[in-house]
Amino acid sequence: MTVNNYFIIIEWNSVAIRIARCRRQKSGAVITDLVEKPLTFSSDEEERKQVASALGSLPAGFGIQKYPVTLIAPRHQVFMRAVTLPPADERELECMLRFELEKYIMFPAEEATLGYYSTGAANAVSAGAVMLLAARTEMLRRYDEILRFAGATLERISVTSTAFQKLFSQNASPAETFAFFFAGDDAWEIDFFVRGVVVFSRSLRYRSQLPGEDWKKELANEISQSLAAFAVTYPGTFDKHIFVAGRYRDEAVASLAGHAGYEVSILKAAPLPVFPDGAAADGRFLPLAGETFTDASSVNLLPDAEKAALARRKERRTILRAAAIAGAIIAGAAVFYFTTNFAALQKNRKVTRRLDAARHEFAMLQKKSGQLAVADKFSADAFLPLEILRELNSIIPSNAYLLQLRYEREQSTLLIRGRTNSYAAVSLITGRMVRSPYFSHVAGKGARLIKVEDKNLVDFEIEAAVRTDTSHGVK
Repeated sequence: MTVNNYFIIIEWNSVAIRIARCRRQKSGAVITDLVEKPLTFSSDEEERKQVASALGSLPAGFGIQKYPVTLIAPRHQVFMRAVTLPPADERELECMLRFELEKYIMFPAEEATLGYYSTGAANAVSAGAVMLLAARTEMLRRYDEILRFAGATLERISVTSTAFQKLFSQNASPAETFAFFFAGDDAWEIDFFVRGVVVFSRSLRYRSQLPGEDWKKELANEISQSLAAFAVTYPGTFDKHIFVAGRYRDEAVASLAGHAGYEVSILKAAPLPVFPDGAAADGRFLPLAGETFTDASSVNLLPDAEKAALARRKERRTILRAAAIAGAIIAGAAVFYFTTNFAALQKNRKVTRRLDAARHEFAMLQKKSGQLAVADKFSADAFLPLEILRELNSIIPSNAYLLQLRYEREQSTLLIRGRTNSYAAVSLITGRMVRSPYFSHVAGKGARLIKVEDKNLVDFEIEAAVRTDTSHGVK
């Protein structure tokens, strides 16, 4: 599976949660998997836990934590109203929309997240006709928090009305002007379409017990009010054809039966090309099907702060992905280098072992000498041959150690300064150097008695010439 080819659409209310996994393909997106689970929450905390539980119970390969998620908000929780604006550019548009919004809502416009789309046929927003959408930012953030608690990444928040509009625009509108009544799980919604665009919309939660007689009367009354309001706003444009879908579509049809002159038809959800086999025919999944399409009415009500946080998370993932790719390239190059140079590496392994052995001898000599301070002062062209170091290791007795070792390569002279506990040890060292095949012209440069922590010690200095003949390998 390619991550970019898959996405998740989620819708939930107080009765059920519905999840669709979708795959993009050349002919358009299709729903590959549909899941519906019941919900019974009565508080925000219960809602969070039940939604997380429902998402957590999905199969491991469903991809809820892997693919981007679009959430469809219920229409009754989103304000929608057609407004007319004067010509404006993008920077002025939000201020004008918030000014319009303050006329209709009961809370400060600053606490709302806005969206909009043009309701004019192929006209720019500045042409005037705009559908304004708004929802409390606090509620939208709670949606984001609930999904993040379940491990999902929310990228878009849509609304059922725009999902229905996209569905009809992609699957041929039933008529030039019509109404679509959706009898959902816990709320109803009616959208009026003119040339395929929602220009008027109303929605409320059911107040009466479902699906009793009081509920049917309530529904009939609300439908009458909606039809009357649309007729006032758009006189003479409605052909009085109403399509119905949703869980309670049959009850809704019965409630509409008393409206003389209206033609009522049940909109069958299946078969639609986006649905897999076995999808519910009553239209419960229609909002999910609509969100598989995109058009000019596509809005994203995800708050700006959450959009910015999402962009930062995407940037971090991009950086980590690039680092992983770079690491893989480096690792591949290392493997290539190793395989192509294996023979040379094998050949050099013996040399490495010899160097390790010599390094060990040098370490032992340094330990015995104690304070061989001259070791870190050698320059590249003043390096004392290893054979000389080995010889000095055998000459210096255990009761003596070197303080300084200076080798002048050009003159082939060696000066050593050391410390011991007696003059006899100095004589012993001098004698051993005289007898050594590596040195000539050995001369004591002096010895003096010193006192260190109540101990009498002897500092000495000896100079010698290093033989340059090749019988012992010194060059």
